Amino acid sequence: MICDDILDDICAWYERFVDCELVIADDFNVDLDNVADACARNICQFLRTANLSRCDELFSLQSVPTYVNIGMNHESHIDYIVTSSPVSVKNFAVLDPSLNFSDHLPLTATISCTVTPAKVKCPSNKNKNKSYDQPRLRWDRADKVGYYNFTAACFPDILVKLRDFAVSSVSLGCDQTVSA
Repeated sequence: MICDDILDDICAWYERFVDCELVIADDFNVDLDNVADACARNICQFLRTANLSRCDELFSLQSVPTYVNIGMNHESHIDYIVTSSPVSVKNFAVLDPSLNFSDHLPLTATISCTVTPAKVKCPSNKNKNKSYDQPRLRWDRADKVGYYNFTAACFPDILVKLRDFAVSSVSLGCDQTVSA
């Protein structure tokens, strides 16, 4: 079952980072209050075993449908935020913005946390085999198009300058030199 495979993956990550607090926000695609659904029962069992709390239960007034399809006259509660530290959740809400291009309503949570910098050991020439405490980013596996679009949206002024620079560099050609 796909559900079991996903829960096994989450368990593996959860056990790997047992010292960390856990927050999962996702479209679970199942109503966790539907005890007749086998997938819902498996997820609820996982939440109990992992001692995870649902934010919609912590803030019961926000236990409302999160999927609303007006055209099909259908609504359900399938989007959740769960956490291993319920005392850290200061606020939770299901938003109903006037402009929303999705059938899913956005969830928001305010979570209090303390972030400590990760210890990164810089490799020296004599200790090349030492490993890092923090995993390194793998750009060969990154979504480069998504990254490009994100940075273009966040830094439009810099993007214009980079484009201008690229165009001026190309127009100089290989044979010409520039002196300052």
